Amino acid sequence: MRIVVVSDSHGYREPIDLLLKRYPDAVYYIHCGDSELPPVYLNNYNAVKGNNDNIFDYPEHIILDLNEKFRALIIHGHRQIVFRDLGILANFAKSKKCNVCFYGHTHVFHDEIVEGVRMINPGCIIRCRDFTPGCYALVDIEDDSLICQRVNYQLF
Repeated sequence: MRIVVVSDSHGYREPIDLLLKRYPDAVYYIHCGDSELPPVYLNNYNAVKGNNDNIFDYPEHIILDLNEKFRALIIHGHRQIVFRDLGILANFAKSKKCNVCFYGHTHVFHDEIVEGVRMINPGCIIRCRDFTPGCYALVDIEDDSLICQRVNYQLF
């Protein structure tokens, strides 16, 4: 099963549309907030509200049962202080019985296990705050394994 995870597109539609075309066999498309786009442009995405999405009606978080082993929390993360301590968000995910968390907000790709939760931030599709190219995450799940890879995206 393939999952495409993106975050912080900040009004740019091109990458959102292109990922749908580039990965037509993906089972899930996930947007971790700050799309700054009306929901009509994210029809195929499981999208959540970021701190810049106040005028749009997105949920604060979504929970997806990916398979028998992996249950995912999708959230932006700005309310969980992800710049300082991923433990707060990891514990929130655990409270929802999730062992995977897709989050955004920091504009930096990140993949690590915190408090027993696989924490995946796809970075920022436009440009990352760590001066690396814009990127997104490709997640492949087969049985008991979850493989995450960073894919750079050149917008300009």
